[in-house]
Amino acid sequence: GESWVGGRRAASVAVYYRLSREQLVQRTFTWETPCLSEPEDVILCVAGAESRPIGGNLTFFLKYYQTAMQCVHIYVVPRPAPVITACGTASTPPCGGGGVLSYTARMGEELKMPFNVRNTASKTPRAINISFYKSSANETGGLASQVPDGAQVMSSAGNSIGSSITELSIDGYISWVPRLGWGGWSGEVCMQACMQGNRCSNGAWSCSSYCFKVRVERCTWTVNQGDSLDVIAARFRTNWMQIWYSNPWIMHPDADLPVSMKVAVGRTFRATGIDTPKSISLQYGMSIPQFFDMNADLRGMQEDQAFNLDQFVCIITNSCSILQSKQIYNQF
Repeated sequence: GESWVGGRRAASVAVYYRLSREQLVQRTFTWETPCLSEPEDVILCVAGAESRPIGGNLTFFLKYYQTAMQCVHIYVVPRPAPVITACGTASTPPCGGGGVLSYTARMGEELKMPFNVRNTASKTPRAINISFYKSSANETGGLASQVPDGAQVMSSAGNSIGSSITELSIDGYISWVPRLGWGGWSGEVCMQACMQGNRCSNGAWSCSSYCFKVRVERCTWTVNQGDSLDVIAARFRTNWMQIWYSNPWIMHPDADLPVSMKVAVGRTFRATGIDTPKSISLQYGMSIPQFFDMNADLRGMQEDQAFNLDQFVCIITNSCSILQSKQIYNQF
């Protein structure tokens, strides 16, 4: 069993023995804050006995009756780390649904990844540190090892969570707005929750972690307040006519764009095994830096390196520079 002494977990064993049919004596053995150098099995054995003084002498007792010995097995383990549970939205599993949640993000739009952090090591609130950390697992592209630019840990009420929270349970979410340069990225956004140990562990931290899988759509932007075709075009180093041409449902170039509207900022193109970043950039009038800005998952490629078969890329056609580069392109 367990008990709590001064707000701390303690191992306890209830001990019973019967003196007579009418009298039951109960005692509790309490081991406050079991502290061992490593996880260990501990066997505690007890027995009840009835003793009476000898000839009125309270110094010496004669044992009359003794119960059979009873033993209890206690396994002492380290203080557990906080537990992180990913919580779903309407389109994903609920809290504790199991597995790794995957999200699709879009440049310009806030992505929320809900979670819950619980302290299972104590019944009293203890400080829990929540932070991002870098992971190299299941990631692609040159930005994969970075903590997403601008990502924050928020409370369920929408307030920024500091690095240390003293609660038994914390509901929150990771907030991230992918900006220009993240289109096509896929990887993991990882968080960790840590709690400092007690005197048994010399104050060592125990941590747990969770990674959300995220993919950022290629070639799309979500309209923000104040966006127009001119503003979006300048952001992606093109002109408003190219943006308008890529979005035939926008009836007039001066029309107000609804906030949260999905806008195509280029065209998705299926490359072949002989295409390279340089050849495609020359073919469609893009600069090499602009090409990699639109395809974050391809960063790290050499400009003359051939693509894998059926590789999709985002292109922004520059009609004015295509004619200038046509002669150069024909050399490839």
